[in-house]
Amino acid sequence: MQAARLALLPPPEQEDVIARNSQALFLKLTPSLPPTHRERGAMLEEAFRPLLLTATEYLETMPALTLDMAPKAAQQIVQAYVAVHWARGAQAAAMALYNAPT
Repeated sequence: MQAARLALLPPPEQEDVIARNSQALFLKLTPSLPPTHRERGAMLEEAFRPLLLTATEYLETMPALTLDMAPKAAQQIVQAYVAVHWARGAQAAAMALYNAPT
């Protein structure tokens, strides 16, 4: 990833790897869920929402990629990339938990 190189960072994991790792961690950290879908949904949303808000914030403040950007600005792009795919994995886990049989 070009932004990682400009930020003087090692390249981040591939999208699917980040999402899979996030999904696995979200599943591990989620406590036992209530039996009703309404309560289950509320609990999962409470756990997932901070990840979504973080990814959204990083995307909204991310600078445009240029070949001469400062390392700190390029790091913002890498953070947004990781946060978005982290949120994707957590969303997949939350939906699987929401739809799981009680």
